[in-house]
Amino acid sequence: MKLNIRQRVVSMATVSVTLTALALLLLSILGMSALHMILDNWQVDVRNFAVGNLELIAKEESEKRLLNTARLRAYTIDLAMQYYRADVERLAWKMTDILTHREKYLPRELPNARFEENIPVNTAYVFYNRKITLTPEVEAESRLASNIAEELLSTANLSKGSTASFYVGSKNGYLICVDTYAGDEQHVLFTEEFMETYDPRERPWYRHVKEAGKFVFTDFYIDMQGFIAIDGAAPYYDENGFAGVVGYGISMDSFRDFMEGAALGSTNFNFALDSSGKVLFSSKVEGELSASVELKDLRESAEKTIAEAAKKMTAGENGVMPVMLDGEEYYLAFAPITTLGWSFGTLIAAEEVNQPFVSMRQVLANQLREFASRLNPFLDQLQKNAYPILAVLFLFMLTLSLVMSQKFSKPITELISGVKNISQGDLDQKLNIKTGDEIEHLASCFNAMTDELKRQMTSLAAVTAEKERISTELNVATGIQAGMLPKKFPEEVSRGRFELDAATYPAREVGGDFYDFYLLDDNHLAITVADVSGKGIPASLFMVISKTVLKNFATFSTDPDNYAEVMSRTNNQLCQGNDEMMFVTIFFGVLEISTGRFVFVNGGHNPPVVYHHAENRCEFLNVKKNFVVAGMEDVPFKQQEIKLERGDLIFAYSDGVNEAMNEEHEEYTSERLLKFMNGFDYTASVGELLAAIRADVAEHVGNAEQSDDITVLALRLTAKGA
Repeated sequence: MKLNIRQRVVSMATVSVTLTALALLLLSILGMSALHMILDNWQVDVRNFAVGNLELIAKEESEKRLLNTARLRAYTIDLAMQYYRADVERLAWKMTDILTHREKYLPRELPNARFEENIPVNTAYVFYNRKITLTPEVEAESRLASNIAEELLSTANLSKGSTASFYVGSKNGYLICVDTYAGDEQHVLFTEEFMETYDPRERPWYRHVKEAGKFVFTDFYIDMQGFIAIDGAAPYYDENGFAGVVGYGISMDSFRDFMEGAALGSTNFNFALDSSGKVLFSSKVEGELSASVELKDLRESAEKTIAEAAKKMTAGENGVMPVMLDGEEYYLAFAPITTLGWSFGTLIAAEEVNQPFVSMRQVLANQLREFASRLNPFLDQLQKNAYPILAVLFLFMLTLSLVMSQKFSKPITELISGVKNISQGDLDQKLNIKTGDEIEHLASCFNAMTDELKRQMTSLAAVTAEKERISTELNVATGIQAGMLPKKFPEEVSRGRFELDAATYPAREVGGDFYDFYLLDDNHLAITVADVSGKGIPASLFMVISKTVLKNFATFSTDPDNYAEVMSRTNNQLCQGNDEMMFVTIFFGVLEISTGRFVFVNGGHNPPVVYHHAENRCEFLNVKKNFVVAGMEDVPFKQQEIKLERGDLIFAYSDGVNEAMNEEHEEYTSERLLKFMNGFDYTASVGELLAAIRADVAEHVGNAEQSDDITVLALRLTAKGA
């Protein structure tokens, strides 16, 4: 059954009100049920969100605290190493002073470990092994060098409670030393091997310092007593130059002092890693992260998280990351010890960080359940009160829809009638609707549309005629420009002496690229490839002028072999009246056909490619960086020349080739052009070469719009002489 607008509006309003009432009723029932469900889910979400955020905050704070601890401990060790270095360099300065100012010091006798069995700890002594016999001069020097004893002792006193050695190793083989121990040892421990073979000149610290000529820290090593140790050492000198090495050796056990006070919890422990991934000292006595004589590379650990952390630590990084250790999760913070090239790490169990918030989760859950128990009765009463309110709202909306439908449909009917007249061609028809709303605005728009439509129909005819005129003129200009470019030489001109072909592909109807070739006389062939700045009609006009001026100067030159002068005169001529500041890049060359001598001048253009037939190889022609043409008056140009042999080829092109861009804005590039030409079969004609290059450029460009004019020219010398 067909209904008018008023009937449809009434029907639509009635159906809408009914469906709305039913929907509201259904929604109230479903909404209350959903609200109860949402409330239950909300309790869970709030509890999880709150506790999750607390755990996240706790984790972040713990990570910050761990990282700050790692950085502080790493800095402390760095600072201690710098103090040790300062002590060693002071001792080296003292030894140099003793040996270079001998008159200031008296000989001194120290206990000789070679002859005395029990040397007390913290006592300076002299030693050389049983295989070394000291000459009287060296023995006298050792007594003089013994004046360093007080300095060694004062430095060693600062390290009491640690296992360390402070020593002077002479180039003559004797050793002056003070030893300290972390344990209860009263005397220095000497092994039989030490007494028989120990020679300071063969120790790594001595060799490294002698080679470097400056203070160095050695890598860790196992000393004669079985301790893991490192050395810091510096050279000292006498009046003849290098005289020996002063240094200290410190056991890794001594570094345990740097662990004190760094604990963040009952599960916290610390360790240090060298640049090769080995644990040198640790506050953990067992497990993978404990220090032991059998050092292992942690980067090869079977536990991936430990191996990953070790790689970052040996790379000198700062950071915090979770790791698994002995089946438990820990947080590991690490920072570099820059002086030694090590890394300091500190760990704490994740369970210890999260434990305070487990009980908080239960407390929060109880509070949320209590809140829900108070809210549910209120929601039930709200649902009972909703039914009568919905019934009254339904009757009111139904009455209102009947009234509004009558008021709404009348102006629409008038609008339909007026639009029907306009559609039948009565553009003078005007709609007179005064409703004060969008319908009145629509009527006004229809009135304006008819006025605009009349105006557009009048102007459309004029615009169409103008476009047809411009299109016709551009087609003519394209034909004129194409006609100005030379065609192939006939066989009676080339006579088998050379092979030449060229082509240009404008980016628009007309372009600024051009090529030219002509015989100056029977033995001289001139070629030109040029690119005018810009595109379109302005570039095409400047192209015509440039081509004409250059050819005139080349043809009527009074100095036939001075083509640099031809380019200079062309440049000055084009600069005259060049108010638009246009310029052109030109490659101009002249081939002496009988000899293969090719003279050329390059005015800011791309360097051509030259093919050497004898070598079957292409390369870019070495052109001088001359300025562009028409850019500035009186610019000097330099000409160059090469010798072409039979079968050699010159390929000149505009930048529309190497700068051709694909849809990803990637250029074709000169390198790709050279690679393509080196792979071409030069038994083909030059025309086939140009077509192949054009096809390769097109393959690179794909569906992208041509971004610039493309011009190519190929000249091959096929024979010399007539």
